[in-house]
Amino acid sequence: MRAIRNFFILFVGDSINYILNFFVTIYLARNLEVSNFGKISFAFAFFSFGSFITNLGLISIGTRDIAQRLKTHNTDTESKYISNVINLRQVLAIITFILLLAASLLIQKPMPVKLLIILYGLSLFPFALLLEWAFFGWEKMGFITIERIVTAASYLILILFFVKSSNHLLVIPIVFLISNLVGALFLFINYRYNKNLHGTNSLHRYKLTFNFGDWLPLIKTALPFGIGAILIQFPNNFNTIFLGMIKPDIQVGLFSAASKILVFILIFDRVMNNTTFPIISRYYVQGSEKLSAVINRLAKLVLVVSIPICAGGFLLAKGITNLIYGSLYEPSYPIFRILIWFFFITMLNSLYTSSLIAGQKNKEYIKAIGFGVLVNVILNIILVPIISASGTAIALVVGEFVTLIFLTQMIKPIAQIKFNLLNIVKPIFATAIMVLCIWLLYAKLSVIPLVIISALVYSIVILLIKGISKNDLVLSKAN
Repeated sequence: MRAIRNFFILFVGDSINYILNFFVTIYLARNLEVSNFGKISFAFAFFSFGSFITNLGLISIGTRDIAQRLKTHNTDTESKYISNVINLRQVLAIITFILLLAASLLIQKPMPVKLLIILYGLSLFPFALLLEWAFFGWEKMGFITIERIVTAASYLILILFFVKSSNHLLVIPIVFLISNLVGALFLFINYRYNKNLHGTNSLHRYKLTFNFGDWLPLIKTALPFGIGAILIQFPNNFNTIFLGMIKPDIQVGLFSAASKILVFILIFDRVMNNTTFPIISRYYVQGSEKLSAVINRLAKLVLVVSIPICAGGFLLAKGITNLIYGSLYEPSYPIFRILIWFFFITMLNSLYTSSLIAGQKNKEYIKAIGFGVLVNVILNIILVPIISASGTAIALVVGEFVTLIFLTQMIKPIAQIKFNLLNIVKPIFATAIMVLCIWLLYAKLSVIPLVIISALVYSIVILLIKGISKNDLVLSKAN
């Protein structure tokens, strides 16, 4: 039951975090012009690229190593390992910041956009210090929840206080830097001075060293995962940058508005992935049969959660975008209708990706993602000049689907995927009842009551037809 407890702790924390950040998005979208909202999104995409280069897979292997090998209460071993990861990531942050600086000077964009890219780049350093990966390995989800809430709350407060109009555009990345520094320091201080982190009285240490002998094995192990992580995020960031390079900023603003709603919904994917990755890592060690059982049980949960969200989001897209952003962003709702299907696909992709990472199937992991990225890039080049932001959305979804096809093949040597027909039919049936309810009430109710009623109807139906049970949630007994 610890997995379920950790899931809900992270879910509550991430929900608050995403809600607070979503308030920031709404506030900025409504107080900045659509084109300026597009500029912010364009510049942030460069930073997002940089953050994954700074990661370089070290977060994934760090969590895995602590969960599998280092979770022995050997504080000295852990301290040395964590210090090496922190120091290596800071060096990567310096290199990446220099690359961002060069990119900002080379692109054909106005000076304010160049400055936005540079200012966002400064946040690479607190991101490199962030120790969420270590706390995930220890399964100390409470600390991560507090850190994320503190970061998001400080970001919202500072935005509300200092950003009033488009004249304050350059203040936004500075506020982002400060809030992320606060969150990173919270975890680092607890790591460094909390004696009861493992229920012992020993303190973790941090040593600033440049030990290339220790870094090389880390880089060698992490690089395939780092490439994979960059490839996973490549479509999101490439699509925004490519769209911004060949289309007006207003198109970037509309695409960003739609994708921000998707990011908010993806909280389910992020929480499930962070909660289950240590579990999948442990079950991999126990053998293919155990791993297959837990993966298939998780896949069932993915279907139960994602199918109704995608159907409801598609039907209510116009009302949702108008409610959140106002009438100026109404043209973004067809884009959201396309993007919502990314949620269903990426939930399954995250599950299979975690399994490949746990199984150290580096080449297979990169190959599957690489094909999806290739399709995404090709479709962007073809579709964006013709249908602008909608083309970007189509490219993103199709590329993710191609990745799913390859992942289902790559995972076969370590686990057997079995989709029980009833596990698919039951959530579809419950969703059909929900859709009928939306159709009957659409003209009579606003979006919020419709969402609440739809969620209740689906939940009642899925429970009545036994589409999910208590045993499905007990991952510690996957057999």
